[in-house]
Amino acid sequence: MQRLREAEAGARAARDEVLAKIASPVLPDLADASPALADRLDALAAPRGDPAAWSGLAARLDDLERAAGAALERARADEGVIRGLLDRRDELRGRLDAYRVKAARLGLAEDAELTRLYEHARTLLWTSPCDLRKATVTLSGYQQAINSSANGAG
Repeated sequence: MQRLREAEAGARAARDEVLAKIASPVLPDLADASPALADRLDALAAPRGDPAAWSGLAARLDDLERAAGAALERARADEGVIRGLLDRRDELRGRLDAYRVKAARLGLAEDAELTRLYEHARTLLWTSPCDLRKATVTLSGYQQAINSSANGAG
């Protein structure tokens, strides 16, 4: 149960971070299964006197273990999906830096339009909450402008 509680807490913490850093995120509904599963565990009592009752207890315990395992997998998957938004922002930031280096390598570092596009993308990516959709579109425009300028120069 402790691993499940920790996984659910991790998913909630990731959700809170994403809500602060990403604009209009689409997030999964987070389950809070650990309290109900803990109640089910607490309700299990060792049978008294009837040896046949042990098989019923074993079946309920097995069912509870499966439910806890499924809840743990879901909590971990939810956290992964949620953290994926932060990973996407970090990926876009890295790509922006890489394209800036490419522009400089091509001798386009002083191009006013490229500088404007870069600054706009940078502002989007380093402002909280970050609008990932707009940042992606702006970064794509920056990349296309670099490629167009490079092809026009050659």
